[in-house]
Amino acid sequence: LGVVNGEMRHLAERKVQVHRLLSPLLELRHVEFNDQDPSHVEQLSDLWRSIGGPSPVPPIAPGGLKVAGRDWTSLGFQRGDCPSSDLRSMGMLGLRVLGYYAKHYTGMAKSLVEAYCERNMGYPFAAAGINVVQMLTQMVLQKAPGKHVGAGGGGCPPAMVGSPLFMLMTRLEGNDADNALEESFCACMSLLEQLWVRHQASYMMFNRILACLRECVVLWIQDEFSDPTGSLEALRNFDVTRGKLPPDPAARH
Repeated sequence: LGVVNGEMRHLAERKVQVHRLLSPLLELRHVEFNDQDPSHVEQLSDLWRSIGGPSPVPPIAPGGLKVAGRDWTSLGFQRGDCPSSDLRSMGMLGLRVLGYYAKHYTGMAKSLVEAYCERNMGYPFAAAGINVVQMLTQMVLQKAPGKHVGAGGGGCPPAMVGSPLFMLMTRLEGNDADNALEESFCACMSLLEQLWVRHQASYMMFNRILACLRECVVLWIQDEFSDPTGSLEALRNFDVTRGKLPPDPAARH
């Protein structure tokens, strides 16, 4: 009984720790990018400096002058003069996670940018990445089907308590635990690329590929609950052939 109580206490403590880690991150999705805020501009500039190549950082303002022939569309934003429209859906959280990926997985991020810009292959890095951030955020805040969640135990808000992904994050260790959302995103970007190549996708297929990626994450979560590993390695090495590509809606007509 003492061992069981100890495990339950440890789990409750981990819930609180993970909530304290994730809560300020998730709040960033409500913080709108402001091109007059030096800290916001610096984060965006850092993203360019990490993966934008040798060209100077483009102006960050609607109607800004183009510099050296490259603008923010080079990183996969929809607008070349100001990326704020792309960032609107996930606020500064999207930029924070993209920046983490560019800093810690620079080679992969650069290859995605180059494939889209120079070889007309793949998908726009920034726009695609923000969609993946949104997918993961929804999963962290989504409770398990049919599960009633009342007041959060151990100081956690009810919005997270019933989330299978949140519960799995309480089991992570090391760097995966310290940067659970960011490292999950990085793993998902690798899977997204594998799915894209496997299905020889075009950008018109992006939503279907994203749905397939989500299914892969769900299957990985199920695997982890059956056989916990305490890390994200199984997600990084997930067999994407297990995910099913949704049918093409256009084919029904």
